[in-house]
Amino acid sequence: MKKKIFLCAAVCALVLAMGVGCSQQSGSSESGTSSNTSNVQSETGSQTQNADLPVTSGQGESGTASDSKNVTATLYIGENGQFKEYPYTFSEKPTPDQLIQAIADTTGWNLTLADVTTSGKGGMTVSFSKECALFTGPPQQQKEEFHMYDAEQLDRTILDSIQKTLQNNTIDSSLGDPSNLDIYYCMEGDKALELTNLNITIPMEQPYSSDMWENLSREPAKG
Repeated sequence: MKKKIFLCAAVCALVLAMGVGCSQQSGSSESGTSSNTSNVQSETGSQTQNADLPVTSGQGESGTASDSKNVTATLYIGENGQFKEYPYTFSEKPTPDQLIQAIADTTGWNLTLADVTTSGKGGMTVSFSKECALFTGPPQQQKEEFHMYDAEQLDRTILDSIQKTLQNNTIDSSLGDPSNLDIYYCMEGDKALELTNLNITIPMEQPYSSDMWENLSREPAKG
């Protein structure tokens, strides 16, 4: 009888021990699964959060895009084949009138036009207003770099500079000779350009050439 009771007690103890072991393994497995699930959710959430961030270009790229819209032209200021080059930036491809105004802004000379510069197969025609420095002279306060000492130097520099600037910004030198573009000058009222301060008339039916200054007949200026 005692042996049976002892045997039953031993069996019960063995069953309890096995139950506790299974319970611990199950708890450990569930804990590991829960931990893995939590890690996966954390990684997924992180990826989703990063995916929602907007992708923007750098300021440098934005600045480059803005700069690419600007156009830099070269102004040629001088006379008798001696020119200095001045870069000038425009917000778009400049028109002939804008190039002339850029020369005025750079030098301080009044280069007011009487009409829009016209272009055709024969070249370009520039019409000067009576307010232009060709007729009124340089400003009282001249810029040191562009100081003119007499009327002939001023007038020739204005006409040579406009001619050279329009030619070189119209014809690509790699495709043709810019000097092939004829530039004609006239004054308000569609008249020949009369430089009364020099007693010189530049014909409007002939393309301008700086060489004509050597051949122009002139009378002594009055007064």
